[in-house]
Parts: sequence; C-alpha cells; structure tokens
Amino acid sequence: MALLDRERRGESGTQQDLVALLGVDKSNVARLCAKMIEAGHLCQVPSPADARAWLLSLTGKGRRLAERVEDASRRRFDRLLASLPSAAARTTVIQSLELLNEAIARTRKMEEAE
Repeated sequence: MALLDRERRGESGTQQDLVALLGVDKSNVARLCAKMIEAGHLCQVPSPADARAWLLSLTGKGRRLAERVEDASRRRFDRLLASLPSAAARTTVIQSLELLNEAIARTRKMEEAE
C-alpha cells in the first residue's frame, strides 16, 4: 500500500525509505521485499543516484493486488463508519483518527531526529 501511494504521487522509493515510512527493522523490509519479488508483485532496479540502493516499484500484478486490498479496506471502513449510531459519532471517530495520524507523524519525526 505504501508503494502504491508513493507511485500515485509520482515518487519512487528504496527499501530504506520503506524502513522509515513503516517504522520497522530493515531486515523485515528486506524479507518482505524478497517475498514480494518472488511472488511477482515487486521489482527492484539499481538507483542511479546511489549505487548502494535499489529503487522499488510495483509490477502490474502487485499494483492490481494493492488496489484490490485498498478497495476492500475502504469498503470495510465505510461499513464500520455507517454502523456508528449517528453522524456526530462518525465525525468524532474521523477526527480522532486524524489526530492519531498527526501524533504518529510527529513521533516519527522525533524518532528520526534521535
């Protein structure tokens, strides 16, 4: 999903970018990328800007899978929101999620600065 989001913004990324974005250990990202490559969902090419880095991109198969997951997630979230008792409750949940996302972003920035 992170790669699909970056792709839509016209950005490429490396494994190190995913480490920072996901907040997980680089060995976990390396294993995940290897599995995705093996499954035909991801390809890597050497970065022209950094010979030590590999640029990641979704394959057509990987993009279709990510889009299906995104669509299923959106439908599920829409159903969850619709099941709340009122529009005010839905607004409160959405505002709370936005605050949580902001807190996550601030925490990541602080951790990167350490």
